[in-house]
Amino acid sequence: MESLTVDSEEIKNLLKEFGSEFKIDPGQLVKNQSDPAFYCEGYGHTYVASITDNTNGNTINIYCDGEMRINYVDSKNDTYRLNHCGDLFDHNINTDKDLAKIDIDNWAMNPWFDMYLGDEWLDSVHFDVIQEGFPIARDLLLQMRSSNE
Repeated sequence: MESLTVDSEEIKNLLKEFGSEFKIDPGQLVKNQSDPAFYCEGYGHTYVASITDNTNGNTINIYCDGEMRINYVDSKNDTYRLNHCGDLFDHNINTDKDLAKIDIDNWAMNPWFDMYLGDEWLDSVHFDVIQEGFPIARDLLLQMRSSNE
């Protein structure tokens, strides 16, 4: 799978929209894997990416939090418990499109993306880091900037 970089189309488009006041570190992001399930390493807290306000240096880190439990039924009608992103890859679930084919009723627990400013939990849950996470983080950084002016 192709890792996202600052030169990736998805990141360039965000930076074009956000302007030069922000820097995005795509961290562990991979193309066509925007769902937190692809970053879940068991129950816990895994760094995924970050965005920095270049005017004051504030950085919001985006983590995958929570636990994943999927009761996956394959084409042979065998059932497997998927708890870790590696389990997805073991069953050729490699993209958001592949993941979307799993019946929602087979999800017992799902991970999410959440945001932190240093160790401070910002309580900003989202499920797509590109479409939701970075824009929400930018807005939070703008709010912090205006409250300090």
